[in-house]
Amino acid sequence: MKKVDSIGIWGFGVVGKSALTFLANFYQSIRIYDHRPLSDEEQALIISYNAHAYRPNQLEQFLTDNQYILPSPGIILPATNNIFLNELDIFFAHARIPIIAVTGSVGKTTVVTVLDQILRQAGKKILTGGNIGTPLFDLLKPQEMHDLFLLELSSFQLEHSTQCAPDIAVWTNFHPNHLDRHKTQEEYFKAKQCITIHQTSDQVFIAPQNILEKVNTHAHKIIPKDIGGPKGIHKDNWALITAIFNQLDISVDIDTVQLSALPHRVEYVRTINGVSYYNDSKATVPAATLGALAQLRDNSVHLILGGLSKGVDRSNFIAQLPAYVEHIYCFGTEADHLDALCKKYNKNSIVCSSLEEVIISCKQNATPGHVVLFSPAGSSFDLFTNYIERGNSFKRLVNQLDV
Repeated sequence: MKKVDSIGIWGFGVVGKSALTFLANFYQSIRIYDHRPLSDEEQALIISYNAHAYRPNQLEQFLTDNQYILPSPGIILPATNNIFLNELDIFFAHARIPIIAVTGSVGKTTVVTVLDQILRQAGKKILTGGNIGTPLFDLLKPQEMHDLFLLELSSFQLEHSTQCAPDIAVWTNFHPNHLDRHKTQEEYFKAKQCITIHQTSDQVFIAPQNILEKVNTHAHKIIPKDIGGPKGIHKDNWALITAIFNQLDISVDIDTVQLSALPHRVEYVRTINGVSYYNDSKATVPAATLGALAQLRDNSVHLILGGLSKGVDRSNFIAQLPAYVEHIYCFGTEADHLDALCKKYNKNSIVCSSLEEVIISCKQNATPGHVVLFSPAGSSFDLFTNYIERGNSFKRLVNQLDV
């Protein structure tokens, strides 16, 4: 494609850096803006592509100077108009092999991770990325040597897409989330449904019935069938995975499936003096924490809550906590609010000033046979870069405990 015009890249994180490398093939002039000062390494990367970087106080100038702007998915746009391009739309315009795309409030990372492992075991050459792992643009260059794309897509990526039409679209479930961004559940649902509303009649949409009946799409709708799966995989997730295999005409023998442990998802860490510690840092919404608790329902649980609510009212979640949750430890920016909710619903709780203090308190209070579950039910961004850093911090602190 002949190089033309200019483009701005708004946000220079993982997506922005990937976009610079990809878009340099098509645009004569590239301009970069980020709200934070750029590192020496980032500035060197920009210079290597003959691009130009704006200072953090030059947003208005950046918006004025560019014919087109590609914003990173996390950015809330000042207005939706023709100046803004969509990362997902550009990806679909350049994709040449079949696409499986997965979204959902809970479980999408698990579904994608398990699919990736089993499809590779079946001999398929997979390019996996999107909201996890490899950025979308980085997947495009090696596509000719692969069988299909496997994408995890967030509501932020889907929100303004007008071209997203995967060959197989999967929507795991719907629970309130990201209401600080989408404001209402209806707007959040509207963003999610962009995974299917542009599909054609020869494409497939797999989702639970309560989602299928709310979405208008030309795609062939499939309701996953309840079916038991490998240990450690929630049956709803396995039902979705099995439905995908059926569409790909791949037969899977559960007894031969070999899955690597999924980190930060009810991940066993260690047993100390009869107390078992589990890391479920990926639980960034209440529904995920309730799912983790269901897996541990035969135990007395010490539950660690924290993180940011993302606009979701966590009071109903606290009220639903089962009786086998013996003690709740609240930490992070919303710790006092979480503790107040626990008191309102007569839950035994304390506030801890740090994750280190939480671990010390758990060791003092938990007795042999009890379980400590780190499942915050909120996003990690109050104290950590992401849920991975948060989970690794928990595991490090647990592994430092004396026997």
